[in-house]
Amino acid sequence: MACPPKGRVEDKAATAAATAGLLPSGRAPSLLVWRSGADASRGVAAAGEYSPKGLWQVVGTQAAAQAVDAAGLVFPVVCKPVCGRGSEGVKVVSSAEELREYGEACWAAVAEEEVAVDAVPGLEQLLQGRPDEALMADPGIHGRIGKGSVTELGRTLARNVAATRCGQGRARLQWPRFGCGFVVEELLPGPEITVAVVPASMLGHVAAATEEAARPGWRALCRPENGFAALTPIARTPSGSSTVMPYNGVEPVALNSLPFDRAVGGLDLADWEPAVAAAARLCQDIAAVVKSPMPIRVDMRGTAESLRDDAFRFLPFDVNIKPNATYPGRPGREGATSLLAMAADATPLDGGFPALARAIVDTAPSLEDWSEMQSGL
Repeated sequence: MACPPKGRVEDKAATAAATAGLLPSGRAPSLLVWRSGADASRGVAAAGEYSPKGLWQVVGTQAAAQAVDAAGLVFPVVCKPVCGRGSEGVKVVSSAEELREYGEACWAAVAEEEVAVDAVPGLEQLLQGRPDEALMADPGIHGRIGKGSVTELGRTLARNVAATRCGQGRARLQWPRFGCGFVVEELLPGPEITVAVVPASMLGHVAAATEEAARPGWRALCRPENGFAALTPIARTPSGSSTVMPYNGVEPVALNSLPFDRAVGGLDLADWEPAVAAAARLCQDIAAVVKSPMPIRVDMRGTAESLRDDAFRFLPFDVNIKPNATYPGRPGREGATSLLAMAADATPLDGGFPALARAIVDTAPSLEDWSEMQSGL
């Protein structure tokens, strides 16, 4: 395989990978610029006109409560940091005072990293007190603090990075762990599901559902539409009285998640399928908008507590462009599955997640094509 074109993927690791003939299985850096954050979720949901009411990018805390009122939101609301992983930093707040405290806590959280100065283009400019030049020299500096485009928010983030020398040729970076703002959105009262969507081309590498499938009710719903196929949705139940699903590094998903047709409780499966099928089709549409070359996962909540409510529907509140894809295997990790793997195993595909993992490898693009990928927004 040829090395990537100059000006595209230029770092030493990518060049070495290309020379060795390795293939990428994730998203191109140009796509992750806008896809790696809550802004991707809000943008995709808005494109489909299906999303909870909310405010994007509340910066500072002084006027947050007034902004919530102006947006027609009613406490309690869900607050999410701009940056982070999983549900870290996500919290339900019940008053203007809690909202103020949440914003202050987000701003106070600090992350740090020690790096070689010459390994990060732009770091020397940052050390010399020129953050704008540092950001323009290498958006990778911004990648540590928000992974967004070079916007006013990006400049704000860059200016809030502290860089100090800590030895010969080395520096310590400190930045706001959760970014410089947060998202406030409506707290939906209904059940939560997550839907994994894969490019239909991958299903060509995995045997299709058969008449003997254990879950024939879902068989018709996972047929490819718009070039994408939805895997079996997973129903999620927070522990105790919490309304926010815990980060899987704190509580494994195997303890709080089940394929939807095994988690219906007293409801007949027929009560679930219309709303879940509509949700799956919406997620396929989202994947088509994103033009995702790899699996994505969409988290959704219901608009009412009961699926029997005539107005019930699932709305997407988070689009996971880089879903966790871990799988049990090593000793001591028997319960360390991921929601993507759980969905693949629950879908009538021969081989389950291991077969899907193989398909991800088989359909991986060349590094040149990978670097040329463009988003659908």
